[in-house]
Amino acid sequence: NTFSGGGGAANAARMDWMEGLATDGTNLYISNQFQHCIHKVDSSGVITQFIGLCGTLGNTDGTLASARLRSPMDMVSDPRNPTNFFVVDQSDQTTGSIKYVNLNGGADVDVGGVSVIDQQIKNVFSVNGGYPQAVTYWQDTDANKDLVCYSSGAQSNGALGSHNVICKERISGNTSIRIGSSDGGLVKGGTQVEKEQEGLTWNSGTKVLSATLHGPAGLAFD
Repeated sequence: NTFSGGGGAANAARMDWMEGLATDGTNLYISNQFQHCIHKVDSSGVITQFIGLCGTLGNTDGTLASARLRSPMDMVSDPRNPTNFFVVDQSDQTTGSIKYVNLNGGADVDVGGVSVIDQQIKNVFSVNGGYPQAVTYWQDTDANKDLVCYSSGAQSNGALGSHNVICKERISGNTSIRIGSSDGGLVKGGTQVEKEQEGLTWNSGTKVLSATLHGPAGLAFD
C-alpha cells in the first residue's frame, strides 16, 4: 500500500490499489484508494500528489492540498465543465460521499445545491453505506435533467459494499432513479441472490426499480 516516484516520470512510479481515472483533456487524474489521495499525471508525463495527503486518511473539504480523503475510488468527468470531475469517497465506516473537484480556473460550480469554489474539492452528495464504489454521469439537453448516479446503500447480512444505485438530478439534487431495496429494510442486495434479476417492473411514481444487487462496482449510460 505504498506510492513512490512522486515528482518524477509516471512510468517509473510505483503504485498500488489504483481505483479511478479522470481527465481534463490535458492531465490524467488517478485515485489511490489505500493511500487516500489523488495523483496527477501532466502532459509531460510527470506524476505528482494532487489532492489530499498520500498516506493520511481523513474527510475534509477545501483546497486541493488541504483536503483529506478516505479511500477515494471511482471518478467521472463533468461534461458541463470538462476540466472538472466527480469522485467517490468514503467518509467513515458507515457513510460515503460524492465529491466534486473544480479546476475550471475561475467560476464557482453549483451541484445539487452546493457551490464549489474554483481549485477546491467539496462533498455534493452524501451516500448511505461505508463502501461506495461507482459513479457515472448522464447529460441531458436540459441541464436541469442531468443525472449523477452512484452506488449506495448500507451493508447487510455480513456483505461488504453498497448494494443500491441512486441517480440524483444535478441541479436540484432530487432522486430521479433508485435501483435496489430500501436502506431501512433487512433484506438488501447483500443476500447474494445467485440468479438473474431481469424482468423487474419500473415504478415511475416511486422512481424505484426493486432489483437485488450485490456490490455494484461499475455504472454507465448508453
